Amino acid sequence: MKTIIITMILGVFMTTASFSQTKSGTDNFEVRVDGMGCAFCAKGLEMRFQELKQIEDIKIDLESGTLTFSYPATALLTSDDVVKQVHSAGYTPVSVNVERFNGKVELVTDIPELE
Repeated sequence: MKTIIITMILGVFMTTASFSQTKSGTDNFEVRVDGMGCAFCAKGLEMRFQELKQIEDIKIDLESGTLTFSYPATALLTSDDVVKQVHSAGYTPVSVNVERFNGKVELVTDIPELE
C-alpha cells in the first residue's frame, strides 16, 4: 500500500514538474555578427553575453559569424537588448532572428549603425 501511495505522489510531482518546464520555456536567438575573426573575438562576445545571467546554450560559429543562445521566455529579452549587447562587445550586429516560445518569429535586419 505504501508503494502505491509513493508511486502516485511521484507521478503527480513529475507531471507538475513537467508542466512547469513547458510553461516557462525558452526563446531561441540567432544573431549574425560582423567583425569576429578569431577565437579570441568569439570568447569576448561570449563573455559579454554571459553577463545576461539567465542565458543558456551559447554557441558561436566563427565561419558563419553566428551567435546562438536560449533565454527564458518569461525574462522578455528583446532584439534591441541583443543589439546593444553586441555593440557593447565591440561588434556589428547584422541580423537578429528570435523564435519565441509562443511560436512567434521575429527577424530584425534593419539595424542602425552605432553612433
